[in-house]
Amino acid sequence: METNTTSGRPSTATAARPPKGLRQKLERMLAGAATLADAAALPTADGPMAKAEVVQRLAEGVARFEAVDAQLRALKLARLDLLDAVTDLQELHTVLKASLAVVLGRRSPKLAQFGIKPQADRRPLNSEQRVVRAEKARQTRRLRHTKGSRQKAAIKFTGKVDVNTELRPAGAASRPIGSVEGLSMSPTNGPAG
Repeated sequence: METNTTSGRPSTATAARPPKGLRQKLERMLAGAATLADAAALPTADGPMAKAEVVQRLAEGVARFEAVDAQLRALKLARLDLLDAVTDLQELHTVLKASLAVVLGRRSPKLAQFGIKPQADRRPLNSEQRVVRAEKARQTRRLRHTKGSRQKAAIKFTGKVDVNTELRPAGAASRPIGSVEGLSMSPTNGPAG
């Protein structure tokens, strides 16, 4: 709150938020005011204020803070509910968007009524842009060492093919069954060596 320079009192301009700690100050003052004698009156600039009026005004101020807190709790719960439903809502939007595009057509101007941008026709390239596109494609193929379908078809294997179709167990050709390198097995005595 701003302070009026002539009277020293807070101005009537609305602040964006209450001063820090005002709620705690009001609660402590309310607790203190409750301990005053019933017939007590406090002097103020506007005249004496009875204990009942002091307690009532302080209680109203604290109640306003509590009302805001209750609304903030409700807002927090509503946000949590919304966050729980976000994936379902996004899925619904995606499904409906696809459905509308099928029913009305992807290029239909009626899609704009539903907040969907209609698909526009591709702008035809002029001759200069077509040349640039073709050169970019050539350069990309050179960098990636890729070829087109005709170039791939021209490449054929021209060597001799040697295919062996004999099946052998793995490791059978290198050592006899039951032997381990550096250790031989004897059927009667166990490991020999």
